[in-house]
Amino acid sequence: MRPPKISHATGLLVIGLSVGTLASFASAADAATETVVYSFQNNGKDGLLPEANLIDVNGTLYGTTDAGGTGRCDNGCGTIFSVNVATGAETVLDSFSGVQRMAPHPGALVAAKGKLFGTTQEGGHRDAGMIYSFNPKSDAFKQRYYYCNLYDCSDGEAPNPDLLYSKSTLYGTTYNGGKIGSGTVFSFDVKTGTETVLYSFCGQQNCTDGALPVGGLLRVKGILYGTTIVYGSGTYCPSNNYLCGTVFSLDPATGAETVIYSFCDQQACTDGAEPRGNLLYSKQVLYGTTFYGGTYNLGTVFSIDLSTGTETVLHSFGGRHDGIYPVGGLIHVNAKLYGITVNGGRAGGGTVYSINPKTGAERVVYSFCSQAGCADGGFPQAGLLDVNGTLYGVTSEGGSGTCKTPYGGCGTVFSIIP
Repeated sequence: MRPPKISHATGLLVIGLSVGTLASFASAADAATETVVYSFQNNGKDGLLPEANLIDVNGTLYGTTDAGGTGRCDNGCGTIFSVNVATGAETVLDSFSGVQRMAPHPGALVAAKGKLFGTTQEGGHRDAGMIYSFNPKSDAFKQRYYYCNLYDCSDGEAPNPDLLYSKSTLYGTTYNGGKIGSGTVFSFDVKTGTETVLYSFCGQQNCTDGALPVGGLLRVKGILYGTTIVYGSGTYCPSNNYLCGTVFSLDPATGAETVIYSFCDQQACTDGAEPRGNLLYSKQVLYGTTFYGGTYNLGTVFSIDLSTGTETVLHSFGGRHDGIYPVGGLIHVNAKLYGITVNGGRAGGGTVYSINPKTGAERVVYSFCSQAGCADGGFPQAGLLDVNGTLYGVTSEGGSGTCKTPYGGCGTVFSIIP
């Protein structure tokens, strides 16, 4: 089972609204100017609907699209692409296709030793996802590992985006599979091709250790940190259908997992619920986002003091003109945190926002769908990338392409100078 797809229709601000109606909300300017670096085109070759984080390699952006390309799938099987930030030129480097390479929902890439590594949540020999490598110099694509290779998918199933690379080893999570079927933390030796399950979730009674990880991993002083979107020991989990979630740590050397915090420990889940984005570390504090929970049940930005285990909600989304439903995690730029919401803002198409981690003060930096026809892009579902003070990201819809998405466009690569 693939992780639940984030839909812009989740947000109440966009349900039943036309593009013209959305644009009419942009009555006041936000704090920054957004530039569309590239709009994906529905021409039978280009990628469509980007939903994964970008990476920067020597001034070139690399990413993947959820659809498009020349693969024989409905609307294409997805692509690997590059964008020259200086010229805006986009190149489709590879199109996913074929039984073994069919790869809907490819995730973010990671660069390692001249190659790009990534995951797909479907495809592979058993249609349970895979790890692959791509050499941008030779255009060589190679499937490195396919999931459900072991009995009962004990090696994991549906690997999540955002692999972590360290010393010839990739670390990641799978949404399903493992001993209990509730997801895993795994390592993959790039040299030998060996995959090892470091931990299987729901390994504790009543799944107090969490289940169904969605985001990637963070490595701090040899310890891995991540999140799960359900279970944990939160006091009010039963009243929220167990959609609570955890922040956990894992020692890759021993496989020992520790729950640092269980969400929905406060009534009505005002402390947050269902953390999806990647974590950020700074000075003994973890920062992250939850998709639900908070004052308005529209998501939060939170911090956790690792020395005490204390969780603090820095911001609850849902105020006037605010974004709602944060996705993609956070980045740290010039002493502020920056992130994305998939909905909300002045025009309803999502936002780029900043948070002062000391005061919790939030600022909407940009609201998407602020231009007619969402020409500036709309409904971003991936996080941001900082390249020398300029923020880059993707929107899953909008732009000048002619896709039949609910609000038009095939998606964009955008830049913002905050």
